[in-house]
Amino acid sequence: VNSNLGIFSRIQDQDLILYGNDGGSTIAALTLDMSNSGHATFNYGIVANFSSLFKGNGAASLEWGNASATGVLSFDGSDNPIIRSKLSDKDLIFQGNDGGSFFTALTLDMSDAGVALFNSDIRLVDNAVIRLGDGQDFRLWHDGNHNTIQSTLVDSDIYIKGNDGGSTITMLGFDTSAGGNATFSGSVTSSSDVTADTHFTSSDSNATLSSSGTGGNVYLRPNGKSSTSGQVHIISSGNATFSGKITAPELTIT
Repeated sequence: VNSNLGIFSRIQDQDLILYGNDGGSTIAALTLDMSNSGHATFNYGIVANFSSLFKGNGAASLEWGNASATGVLSFDGSDNPIIRSKLSDKDLIFQGNDGGSFFTALTLDMSDAGVALFNSDIRLVDNAVIRLGDGQDFRLWHDGNHNTIQSTLVDSDIYIKGNDGGSTITMLGFDTSAGGNATFSGSVTSSSDVTADTHFTSSDSNATLSSSGTGGNVYLRPNGKSSTSGQVHIISSGNATFSGKITAPELTIT
């Protein structure tokens, strides 16, 4: 009827099989499953010269799917491989087999600019760095012993924020332009010692040193937390005991 060359099997659902000889052994190189619309099964890999065998939109590409949902494997002008879903807002999904069960390892949400959703953990080896920002200015890493959070941008502060009753608050800020001064938005509670290499300051004209409850004692110990030498002891009634002399240009006792 026409000049096309056709190879076909007249028997219903009988496959077409292309055989060959591999090192003396007969192999089924290609099987076309006629009970499954000609589904092709290759015995091994498929190697294709994309630039000569597949064309699309002026660039080398391989497309699959149907008219409404098509995937594309292509290469750009710099030979970078591209995987693309052509249907609007349809995700890219990577699946695998875990112990005999198929699961989705990674979903790229195309309705949300490609947000990545991993099914499980993201793991980095020691000294591998998470870099954030266009200039990679904010970094996090673990070197096998210590954990580091770093801002590489000059005088760029670091803030820790949270949600307090529906409102976003800055719980803690580190001022890198002032030697890393820390500012807390609320009280600081410690179950152990609080140590300062230099001094404590107050943001207003008043400075208060207090215990967490009533009936407590306040100790000022300039020679270490366990040493009573030079100690000033203030009890809840307001009475103070000094372990040494009191020296002052003027002293009023009432």
